Amino acid sequence: MRHYVKRLELVKKTAERIILELKDRIDTNISMDDNDGEVTSLNNSNEAIQALMTLGYAKYEIDKVIRKIDISNMTIEDIIKVVLNNLSKH
Repeated sequence: MRHYVKRLELVKKTAERIILELKDRIDTNISMDDNDGEVTSLNNSNEAIQALMTLGYAKYEIDKVIRKIDISNMTIEDIIKVVLNNLSKH
């Protein structure tokens, strides 16, 4: 159990570092119309998947969780947090 807790702490710290790195890549001055929202959700999802795969999670595990949640209004950071939270429960 102790090993599991340490692993979760390490995953959390790594996720926080990735989130900080991704924040620098996001242009907050981008304006969106209705169609761009769908593209942004897809891009956020792809960025989150790549970040989580970097942490060592398999794409099928991540996809399984993402399919269960509504990511339409979520940032990359939010998607990563929700997926990590769901994956840590298993």
